[in-house]
Amino acid sequence: PASPVSPGESAGENEAAPIERAWSTAATMGSEVSGDIDLDEVLVPQSTLKVDGEVLVSVSHCVSPSEFWCQLVANHSALEQMMQALNAQDLTPLNEAPLNTACCCKFEDDDDARFYRAIVEAELAEDQVLVRFTDFGNTQECSRSDLFSVPADCSELPMQAIRCALADAVAENDVWSEEIISSFEEIVMSEDLIALVTKIEESGLVLVRLQCKGKGVSQLLFNIPEDDEQASSLEQEDSAQRGDAVEE
Repeated sequence: PASPVSPGESAGENEAAPIERAWSTAATMGSEVSGDIDLDEVLVPQSTLKVDGEVLVSVSHCVSPSEFWCQLVANHSALEQMMQALNAQDLTPLNEAPLNTACCCKFEDDDDARFYRAIVEAELAEDQVLVRFTDFGNTQECSRSDLFSVPADCSELPMQAIRCALADAVAENDVWSEEIISSFEEIVMSEDLIALVTKIEESGLVLVRLQCKGKGVSQLLFNIPEDDEQASSLEQEDSAQRGDAVEE
């Protein structure tokens, strides 16, 4: 399979930069994957996402229309197989866990108490850290003693969470209302979606237009008549281009 873009290595113009600094490091730690995962069949998000390309995604974590996390539907089976392998073995506690350490820990709201791959995103106190679950996008505070090493046979599968934002919607005064956030989550969390990539920022944020059951998510979110959706999108593009021109 294609190799992920390594930290410090620039991505191609139309390819996603590393979403997390430790993504490609964790993805290359192992020498082989256990179980029946065929890495030749796994899509690497960083090289799969290209501007003007369309992919089938599911939203795994939602903060707002300006920050949500997607997975490639094509990789769901491989992800579940890796999760089964991860939770079928004894894990080794981490002796140290500085920033950007790839690790695994339990998600506290998971009734099955399963382990998930994660990365140390912030140090909160002497024994407390903030981790981000790199296959799903959500975060959790936990004790350093709750962190374990990622087994080598669970490391080759690239991290699956992709940080995204709607390309055709802008919050009023940069603040989304609770009503809009709730409606957006209700629309995108229950269905697989078609994502059209419009831009990939240097930070790795992927700007997308989403379609749900043949209709634009922005159209559904703001109750835009179908005939007006294209005009609204063009206005957003013109506004963004004017903003870029001012910055230059």
